[in-house]
Amino acid sequence: MGSIRSLSRVDIPSFVEVARNAYPGMGVNTTEDKQKLVERLEKQTESDGKNLFGAYSETTLVGGMLLHDFTMNFHSHQIELGGVGFVCVDLLHKKEKIAKELITFFEQYYRDKGTAIAALYPFRPDFYRRMGYGYGSKMNQYRFAPKELPKGPSKQNMKKLSEDKVGELHKCYSRFSLKNHGMIVRSEEDMKRLFQDPKIKIFGVWEEDECKGYCVFSFENSKSGNFISNHILMKEFVWETQEALLELCTFLHSQQDQIHQIIWNTQQEAFHFLLNDPRNGSDNLMPHVYHESNAAGVGLMYKVLDVRALFEQTTANSFGSANLNVKWCVTDTFANLTHEVSVNFHDGYAVVMEDIEPDVTVKLSIGEFSSLIIGSISFTSLFQFGLVQLSDDKYLKDLHLIFSALPKPICMTGF
Repeated sequence: MGSIRSLSRVDIPSFVEVARNAYPGMGVNTTEDKQKLVERLEKQTESDGKNLFGAYSETTLVGGMLLHDFTMNFHSHQIELGGVGFVCVDLLHKKEKIAKELITFFEQYYRDKGTAIAALYPFRPDFYRRMGYGYGSKMNQYRFAPKELPKGPSKQNMKKLSEDKVGELHKCYSRFSLKNHGMIVRSEEDMKRLFQDPKIKIFGVWEEDECKGYCVFSFENSKSGNFISNHILMKEFVWETQEALLELCTFLHSQQDQIHQIIWNTQQEAFHFLLNDPRNGSDNLMPHVYHESNAAGVGLMYKVLDVRALFEQTTANSFGSANLNVKWCVTDTFANLTHEVSVNFHDGYAVVMEDIEPDVTVKLSIGEFSSLIIGSISFTSLFQFGLVQLSDDKYLKDLHLIFSALPKPICMTGF
């Protein structure tokens, strides 16, 4: 392959041609479709922190990607996150390792910027796992009747929101994101895009002139030929207080006359506790008498680009209470790197220290380390599955305690 370089506005139509063939499911077929995608990418790349890059064979564009400079809540810290999307390769140049070269460039681009962690949505999880990306939280899809949500005494503070309320909507999202690990910072312009799809409905809970929770959804016909039977497709659901949650649920509960099911995607592991009946209507049973409640899928994947830098950026009380000196040996075969870092864990803090005698040496791959530090898997589970090696197994309990305090990440941002 020749080179990878930043794309200018005049290169976008060529990028769209490569991308639409790489992803035929997007349905970008007509001249009008292509122009709409060109305009969308032009608008996106006018924003700070969104950059198109292309892979060239001599003067021919053979692949590309869209990079995103994000800020993420990482265990109560606001840190930089590198995101990549729209990774595409020309049909004539498949199996020429162009995608590998693009991802290599992506990772080095963010290492050079001092960004310690990257994320992507995988078109194939196994492909990116081989590149060192670790799984984040699973997405759970529940399907249930509106009556299964709790019904409170009132929904009097509910309002249908229009674009003039985008400022308060953005403030609500921002406050929620500051309290939830994994959430990506959005601009007010990002929130404004929610109002641009005419199918989308947005309702919020108003308390003392502030939005304290909101839901974003659309309708889908549930039965051909029956226009009064529909599903609600939940796109986004945010709440700051128990009172706001109950009003939102009461509002949705009241839609049962024409709503067959609510289809709700969530990374909240305990979501089924909210429902009176968590069964999804399939009547499927698993041994021994476990009722099917939801479908689940792996999606957003993370990769730590610099282990030392990530620990240095995590300065608050984020970890469990065990006190331990740990030497980390983390291998990244894709980038041909081995991260060796000594960390003193004490009273919930992690401090990188060069000249300490380790109590235990921990060896694992960068993908497993990434899932561990993001909070997607416990240390004990990694050990039980043979995905981590310890110089002395007696420290397993302490290591479990250190990482058991990390919550699983939640992310509502697609890219």
